[in-house]
Amino acid sequence: MRRSAWIWFVGCAAWLVDSLIAFHLGSVAHAKLAFMVALVFLAAGIFYRSQQQR
Repeated sequence: MRRSAWIWFVGCAAWLVDSLIAFHLGSVAHAKLAFMVALVFLAAGIFYRSQQQR
């Protein structure tokens, strides 16, 4: 599980890019939602990275 935690950080980066694009295009509500989803992906990545291998 720990070795596959990188996918959460890739998802976080993708949602951050989506948030920036939405903000640039003037869709503030979409940008806020995408940023919140990015934070969830970041939290999941940190959680799974900290898991001890068994």
